[in-house]
Amino acid sequence: MIKDQHGNHVIQRVIEKGFADNMHQMKEKWPADKQVMSDAVHKLGKLLDKIRSDVYSFCMHPLGCRVVQKIIECIPSNFLHDLVWGKLLNTANQLVILTEDKYGNYVVQHLIEYGDPAWRHKVVTVVRKNLLALSNQKFSSNVVQMCLRKGSPQHKTTLIDNIIYSENEEMIIDLMKNMFGNYVIQTALEEASEDQKNSIIRYARQNKNYLMKVR
Repeated sequence: MIKDQHGNHVIQRVIEKGFADNMHQMKEKWPADKQVMSDAVHKLGKLLDKIRSDVYSFCMHPLGCRVVQKIIECIPSNFLHDLVWGKLLNTANQLVILTEDKYGNYVVQHLIEYGDPAWRHKVVTVVRKNLLALSNQKFSSNVVQMCLRKGSPQHKTTLIDNIIYSENEEMIIDLMKNMFGNYVIQTALEEASEDQKNSIIRYARQNKNYLMKVR
């Protein structure tokens, strides 16, 4: 059902109304009503076991990715430890593959937007180490922008400093002239400190003639 055109909507609805409602009741009634928690965990376990069994296939499927996103969005992170740390964030290489994927990038964006700080830090760390390549690619550039928008103040500062002060002196210009990287620069300008913003603008002005020739 997870990859089915109609079934995935049913699964998403179950997550929204079943898991989310049960979790709300659990928070309100715990520890008085242990059965609420038991029911929620039981239903949660069945679905997560199925997702874990073929998680990358689901993440990179046009319908399956929606179910994974809904899980990340609705279910508290402490119930997702095995799925997230055991699978999605297990290796940097696999995370990069998801980030660059047409559908997987939406799952990674959800990890940033709805995940706990440790998930966000892991994604930002991997993005920082692959910043130029990910920024200049169609799908992964969306993840870089999400890191800049939803990352902690320290994450934002680090990423933008990496753009401005990269050992690759041409990096910031490469981003400015790239059809996807330029959106990363625009987002960086929105999130940058005044000093960082002035540095980016200075680079643009210094290379104005060159950048105007880029089509």
